Amino acid sequence: GVVLEAGASAWSVLSDRDAKTHVQPADGREVLRRLVEHVPVRRWRYEGGDVDHMGPMAQDWHRAFKLGGDDNKSISTVDADGVALAALQGLHALHAELREDTERAREA
Repeated sequence: GVVLEAGASAWSVLSDRDAKTHVQPADGREVLRRLVEHVPVRRWRYEGGDVDHMGPMAQDWHRAFKLGGDDNKSISTVDADGVALAALQGLHALHAELREDTERAREA
């Protein structure tokens, strides 16, 4: 569920460990690869609208990650947050590996 507290400007999404089942680790490097290779980020407007937005298309998102059930016309904010965090962890792991490789090359 979600909650919008009085006076708040953002939704709070239920993320309690005790409310979840089938918890599995995410491979941050694989999430990063799928995000970069399969989910283009574009500028766009809603049909009939005149306000610019930026983001992925839900169909690309669902093909890449298969999250959020069968609704391939929207992206859950909890999934977008999870993908972003996993991709950051994957990028951090790649950076650490490259840093170690660079240090070893300098020592050689």
